[in-house]
Amino acid sequence: MSSTALIAVMLLAAAQPASAPSAAPPARTAPSPVLYLVEYRQGPRWNPPAGGNMFAQPGMREHVAHFRALGPDLLGAAPVRPRSDGVLGYVLRRAASLEEAEAWLARDPAVVAGTMSGVVREWSVSSVAAWPPAS
Repeated sequence: MSSTALIAVMLLAAAQPASAPSAAPPARTAPSPVLYLVEYRQGPRWNPPAGGNMFAQPGMREHVAHFRALGPDLLGAAPVRPRSDGVLGYVLRRAASLEEAEAWLARDPAVVAGTMSGVVREWSVSSVAAWPPAS
């Protein structure tokens, strides 16, 4: 299993609310938010200082405040050690649309500074209760 898949499963498992089963699903008056996985990568200006403190780079401390400001729409954050493929971490969040999630990523201070880049993917979950699959 790839590290991307493993991290996503861990984030999703942590995000599942504990609730009692009900006889009928609640009525919805508005479309429910969709889950989005944001994959952060090294940007064109990624250049950690010797010693590896990546938070010394432009926009990195503000980046953390940016995703924490999502409040209940932030379902998980999983930073990873910088890897040879450029992946730095993941954020799992709720948003009303792909456009909203992409606009949020574009405003991330580390993305604006060019220290990081990212891609947003819609994330569909039917169940994590049966993970891992039976062999």
